[in-house]
Amino acid sequence: MNKGLAFVLGCIMGGAGGGFLAHTVLKQKYAQKADEEIIACREAFQDELVKLRKEANEKEAAEKKAAAEAALQKYRGESDDNSPPFDAEPKKSEPKPQHVAIDETDYNDPANPNKKKCLQFFPNDNVLLQEDGTIMDQATIETTIGLETLACFNDEDVDSVWIHNESLQTDYEITQVGMSYLEWKRKYNQ
Repeated sequence: MNKGLAFVLGCIMGGAGGGFLAHTVLKQKYAQKADEEIIACREAFQDELVKLRKEANEKEAAEKKAAAEAALQKYRGESDDNSPPFDAEPKKSEPKPQHVAIDETDYNDPANPNKKKCLQFFPNDNVLLQEDGTIMDQATIETTIGLETLACFNDEDVDSVWIHNESLQTDYEITQVGMSYLEWKRKYNQ
């Protein structure tokens, strides 16, 4: 009986040892295979990234070159096929407005070269306050942002409006203040 028990225990121990050994060998084999696949994928993605960057740089260079050529043509007075000949009488067109509405992203665009000014509008008093704390008169409002801009604040959903003035090369952010000018002045000791 001792021999039978020893044989069974030997079989169990041998099977467990063999299973453990097989598990360890297979684990190492598949870990190595997974590492190789990860390295291959990483290399493929890096190659693709290099290719995409190269394409983007080439596209950007082509766009810059086209813009430079167009600017050079304009500077030299050259015309393209769509522009009228020099001896042609220019078309009479309506004057461009000096101020146009823009959106917040255009105003905050880091590439935007225009000066930026913030104004506060108090609709209850019809007062437009400049950054330096002075009240803007009606003539200045008309030449900078246009009186029609202030009418935008009649809509209750509008809190801010952004205006570009081409002739002044300035963008304005006009923010509506929900109190009277006098209340605001008292509150902020202005």
